[in-house]
Amino acid sequence: MDPVRAGVAGVGKHGMRYIRHMINDVPEMELSGVVRGDPSKGTVPELEEAGVPMHPSLEGLLSSGVDLLVVAAPTSAHLPAARRALERGVHVLLEKPMASDPEECRELLDAERRSDATLTVAHTLRYSPSILRVRELLSGREGVLWFEMAQTLEPPRNPWLKDGRARGGCVLNTGVHLFDAASFIFGSPVSQVECRLERLENPMWEDHAYGSMVLSSGLEGAFRISRVSGSRTRYVRVDLENEVLWADVLTETVFHVFDGSSRKEEMKGEKRAIIPLLSDMVNVVRGNMKPPVTGEDGMRAVEAAWKCYRRSAAPQTVWNELP
Repeated sequence: MDPVRAGVAGVGKHGMRYIRHMINDVPEMELSGVVRGDPSKGTVPELEEAGVPMHPSLEGLLSSGVDLLVVAAPTSAHLPAARRALERGVHVLLEKPMASDPEECRELLDAERRSDATLTVAHTLRYSPSILRVRELLSGREGVLWFEMAQTLEPPRNPWLKDGRARGGCVLNTGVHLFDAASFIFGSPVSQVECRLERLENPMWEDHAYGSMVLSSGLEGAFRISRVSGSRTRYVRVDLENEVLWADVLTETVFHVFDGSSRKEEMKGEKRAIIPLLSDMVNVVRGNMKPPVTGEDGMRAVEAAWKCYRRSAAPQTVWNELP
């Protein structure tokens, strides 16, 4: 069977990660070309060495016969790039956040309905072995009392995360991962959000946020998102009646804590989430499976983020019911 022909829009940090995995780790996918937001920056030596064509425009890339477009560009470019690909009948894998705001998400859902192609949002925490293990352990289990999630990263290095192209700060561009992961783990979407936003180092966007969320099931949890630390953390904690589950997503380890003792599970399986995601996209393009993360999933995460932005000034506290 012929490989799936893929193109990538964006050759920054995330774009190059997709590109390297396509070249080295997904044999059923062929990287047919790339396009960068600013063609005046020229070629990328690594891509030249690999013989990957650099197209001068998105239209040129879409006209080259690609089956799949990966959009790994700044948030402001998500809507126009993904919408155009869907109009051309090209499947789309869209980096998170799905779009700048809920209205743009709805525009993309409308474009998908009019297209023969599909839209998938890259909420890659769904592929984390530790997240999958916690979800498995909680399946059909009663007695979940509360949960906590956190993701802290170093200050952004990409210039666009500090200017208007980001369309938001750490809540929109990082926190959507947590909102989607909560829905995925507990099988219930976020219905309410309380959030405090702070600008500590980034003069334009919030770079530290914390608050609470309520799922439609009534389960309550807390979250923290930050881009000011010199180190990374990413974890999920779930309090049950007789046990605490703690998933360290960075080390892919799950801890069971009960009666003053603990047990550790070190997860096996692929820890580089983009590889199984791209493998799934091969099956999506071939019609063997539906999108693993739908546009509706992506929109719900963006809706939760925008409830934190209901008031524009930071710091701020907001409590709003999601539609």
